[in-house]
Amino acid sequence: MTVLNSQVVLRSINSLVAFSVIVIFITFLFYQGHEVQPPMAVKHELKEIQDEVAADHHKQPRGKEAQVQSRAELPDATKECNWSTGRWVYDNMSRPLYSGLKCAFIFPEVACDKYGRKDVMYQQWRWQPNRCHLPRFNAIRLLEKLRNKRLVFVGDSLNRNQWVSLVCMVEASIPDARHKMRTFNGSLISFKALEYNATIDFYWSPLLLESNSDDPIGHRVEYRIIRADRIEKHASAWRDADIIIFNSYVWRRKHKADMRMKVMASNWGGENSNKCLNETEPIYKVGYKAASTDYSMMEKAKSYFGTLEEKGIHIQILNITELSDYRKDGHPTVFSKQFAPLTTEQITNPASYADCMHWCLPGVPDVWNEFLYGYLLYK
Repeated sequence: MTVLNSQVVLRSINSLVAFSVIVIFITFLFYQGHEVQPPMAVKHELKEIQDEVAADHHKQPRGKEAQVQSRAELPDATKECNWSTGRWVYDNMSRPLYSGLKCAFIFPEVACDKYGRKDVMYQQWRWQPNRCHLPRFNAIRLLEKLRNKRLVFVGDSLNRNQWVSLVCMVEASIPDARHKMRTFNGSLISFKALEYNATIDFYWSPLLLESNSDDPIGHRVEYRIIRADRIEKHASAWRDADIIIFNSYVWRRKHKADMRMKVMASNWGGENSNKCLNETEPIYKVGYKAASTDYSMMEKAKSYFGTLEEKGIHIQILNITELSDYRKDGHPTVFSKQFAPLTTEQITNPASYADCMHWCLPGVPDVWNEFLYGYLLYK
């Protein structure tokens, strides 16, 4: 499951399972583009948050102290830190981590600013854990960690959303186009940093096992059918990986008989007719949990993963579900490339095709990858 589904990274040396039951808001949402005022003019807690961030930056040490400050890249080592509990802090000084308009590897369904979204606040929030800090992302250090290794995201379009995020975070540090490449081979999309011989792949397998949804393009079927005893076909594409992140939560949820996904927009105080359309700020309520997120499934998964320890498979769970639930403002809504002609009904009612499931980039998935980075380098 990853987006609010769950990231599952399994491997003998670097094993990781990141719970991202994030996209449980499996609704389609598109953002209605309106010119917004500069972030400094936004009300609510924004001004207070900006002052706090600015103060933190003014406190940056200099000289010898600055050398010590470089250790801020490290997570707090003196105590256990739960990265999953905290709050979103508005920070237009250190965010975004890359430019969505300049990343050559970004997919059109998540390139919101390219397709008309005018407000950029959704790019300028960072996640601040309680009582500790996330390690500062350093693309070169990650590439060194991945030197001569292969990291593979296996799952659906939400996992691809995270893959795109990571590739954009990394490729910005490789200015020479001759030192990076992307290749397509059916269900497999591969990014390679040639200087490091580091590979970051995405493999389309939305139900992990063989199914009638395995075509990376033609997978919109009325009923999903799984071959429960067959995984060899897919496994052959990622069995040699050093790090694997699985994601399949959304595709395994039980929906209505007509397979339509349930829409919960009003859950955060908006209108059902709008879905996530026109949302420009996160939810500020501490401890908020989306009604459409099945937290009980996460507990069941954790219980099952525990049984794998005796088989020598260590799994670390990084919960990115709740922090993503707050970000009702981070979805593409109507700001993405349309791959199929819109119907008359959709054109007259934009909220009917608004994408509330995927995430604009730069945006929320960048934090998921900060979790992944912190785990791989320091855990």
